[in-house]
Amino acid sequence: MRHFLFPDRPLSRRVITTLHGLLQLAILGYGGYWLWLGGLHQELLRWGTGVGAMLCAMIVLRLMAELWLLPHYLKAQVIAMSGRAPMITRPNDPRTGRPPNTHGTHEDDGVGEARPSKRKKSAP
Repeated sequence: MRHFLFPDRPLSRRVITTLHGLLQLAILGYGGYWLWLGGLHQELLRWGTGVGAMLCAMIVLRLMAELWLLPHYLKAQVIAMSGRAPMITRPNDPRTGRPPNTHGTHEDDGVGEARPSKRKKSAP
């Protein structure tokens, strides 16, 4: 069971999501075809049963896809907890949501000395 949940070489995310999407479309197409075969004049109970069974199959397929993606989610968590992930050390600016602009600044930069004015003094 351990190798089922945590395989050594899981399928890639792209393959799993592509197969999931194609199988969802197949279920939707087959369910629609099955309902269409009965005709539009059939009773509401048959439509409700057919649509309910189709939705249940789609939900079960979604849960299975999430289970197949579990090794990828766990690998991302292991990388994040191992210290190899990039660490954010600066808070984001609350106004913009981006890191503060620190390009070209140094720790010893501060308020400079006052410069003399270049305006001519007016005569009294």
